[in-house]
Amino acid sequence: MSSNATWAVIALLPVALIALLCIFYYTRYSAIPRERAIVLWVSTVLLTAGWFALFMARDGERRMRNQAEGLMVISAMLCFIIAVPFLVRLWSKWVQGNLTEEERSPGAVGWRAWFRGGNIVVALLIAVLAWKGFMISLPLMLLATFGALAVYPAILSASETPASSAEPPPYPADNLSTEREKVLSMLEAGKISAEESAELLTALGATVRHAQAMPVAMTSAQRLVLVGAAVLLIGFFLPWLVFNPAKELNHMMGNITTHMQSMVPPGMTVPQGMPDFQNMANHGMSSPMNLEVQIAGGSVDKGLGWMALGMGLLAALLPYFARAMDYPTQRLVRFLALGGGAAIILYLITAAPRSIGIGLIVAAVGVGLEFIGVSREQRAV
Repeated sequence: MSSNATWAVIALLPVALIALLCIFYYTRYSAIPRERAIVLWVSTVLLTAGWFALFMARDGERRMRNQAEGLMVISAMLCFIIAVPFLVRLWSKWVQGNLTEEERSPGAVGWRAWFRGGNIVVALLIAVLAWKGFMISLPLMLLATFGALAVYPAILSASETPASSAEPPPYPADNLSTEREKVLSMLEAGKISAEESAELLTALGATVRHAQAMPVAMTSAQRLVLVGAAVLLIGFFLPWLVFNPAKELNHMMGNITTHMQSMVPPGMTVPQGMPDFQNMANHGMSSPMNLEVQIAGGSVDKGLGWMALGMGLLAALLPYFARAMDYPTQRLVRFLALGGGAAIILYLITAAPRSIGIGLIVAAVGVGLEFIGVSREQRAV
């Protein structure tokens, strides 16, 4: 075997090991059937490879020679590969209801189930890789990933009905009195002893208390609303607007040149004193650093990003914190909030179509999921 072939085999070994680890991660962590997990892994790898090929075709080879930019590209690719199973796992549990008994439990048991070691490690990796790959604030990414894990147990704890609530017990009071009278009648007839009657009465009371403490299961529409709110929250920390000042300046200079040339009558030459804006745009005004400016949702002008996030969270959390409000009023407020958030996102998309970032698209998807969930809740009532 030649030396080149030997080095090729040595280079393929870590690649094969990483591929096997990714397959194991996708099949074990994504909470979907094994066949679908493998298809998901292949699709993710192909999308990542396609993006990398486009990146290399657009002067990527020069940028990869820079150690800092090369690290950013690799971190961005790894972030995408690791984040896909994380999002699929949340979707499977929130919307499809593939929850374990511990994850369904309110209180400390549910919180421990969601914040177990595997979830914490994946959330940390996504936050760090997004920080290195997309230059997003690390504290904000930690808040997004760990906040996504905390959504379900927080809502479950907030929606847990206390024993003193006005919700009717699972067994009507008259049925309970009838059962007690039967026990007392058996005691008077001598069919059971006093100890046995006390045990039966205690068991009846414990059964009622246990049934009252059971939390009400969320419907698929409610879970979809929570998924939309979580997607909106994640998109809030991603870039909403991305633009390159040098490219924007070049585009503006080209437009000026085209406009000025259109003003020259046919048959006349361009005056010698007129600057050649097109040549300046192509040569003199290009930036060697290819600087790219990213604006996350929290940094959008006039606080529009915060307003959209607040309206989305209001629509998702209102039923859990405004129980005294009647359902028609809740529905109206939620639709108004979602409409306001959608209007803000639509305004940003139409105002700067050349600068739309991935975060703005993710936020729009989140608002859309919330709207679908609230509409389904309306039809279910």
